[in-house]
Amino acid sequence: PTNRQRNILFLGDSITHGSDASYPSQSYGNLVTDFFDARSLSQAIGGDYFLADNLDPNLPFIPNCVVVAYGTNDWSLGRLRDDTNARAYLDKLTAIYPTQPIFLLLPIWRQEETETRFGMTLQQVRDLLAALGKEYANVHVVDCKNFVPWLPAFFKDEKLHPNEMGYIHYANKVIRAMEEVL
Repeated sequence: PTNRQRNILFLGDSITHGSDASYPSQSYGNLVTDFFDARSLSQAIGGDYFLADNLDPNLPFIPNCVVVAYGTNDWSLGRLRDDTNARAYLDKLTAIYPTQPIFLLLPIWRQEETETRFGMTLQQVRDLLAALGKEYANVHVVDCKNFVPWLPAFFKDEKLHPNEMGYIHYANKVIRAMEEVL
């Protein structure tokens, strides 16, 4: 056991879960955790999206900060035609953690970037989430669109899920954004 300096809670989808990382220790969440000498709890679920019912107000893990990364599945499934689901999620999350910094990571680039799904592009989803996040005093919006190079070589599946090189780029930029606040 180690005596870590802080606790970080990660909430998100397959990318936060570390899907497609050959070495889970190289996922962005684990790299961020190690950098900040933290303990972490990842409640990331592949295919997940903004769903307030997934938040546990009685979680026996008290984070110093929270990292939230949803949006790409919400876009794919048409769950962000407006901000209702994301707003309900952030309302509940900020009620559970009213003083902790919450980092709202906007979706990274994906190959289908310019497609319109359910009337929205992924950039419109980012814009919607950025505007929403700014309404909360302890939510820090982080635009991650350019955090992983837009080249198939940085994605395990060549389009969506980063590989180890992609996760390193992602983690380094998330760390910089978090350092500005922490």
